[in-house]
Amino acid sequence: MLNRVADILESRLDEFARAESRDQGKPVSLAATVDIPRAIHNFRFFANSILYQVNSSVVQERTGTINYVQRCPVGVAGLISPVKNLGFFVCFFLLRPTHPVCLFAVSGTSPSTC
Repeated sequence: MLNRVADILESRLDEFARAESRDQGKPVSLAATVDIPRAIHNFRFFANSILYQVNSSVVQERTGTINYVQRCPVGVAGLISPVKNLGFFVCFFLLRPTHPVCLFAVSGTSPSTC
């Protein structure tokens, strides 16, 4: 799914760059050459990295315990950012850790900073 999002962003790069420019008040050229391409790269990177994450366990010999790491969906995650103008690239970068464990993620700004 993340690769498909990257494909859509790439095919509509100019449109997303204009939207990012309006939203963040930055030049369209900057959004088109930095922000959107970096977001595309991140979507592709994280789409592939999740294929290599595995569940694991570590034996703690001193305490005689076992620590388990399991990556499975747990539900909805939320990100509340103190940044009022949370750009597309930054928003995705902050939400990325939720991808392997969440079925749905929501992003918003803190009411105290608006």
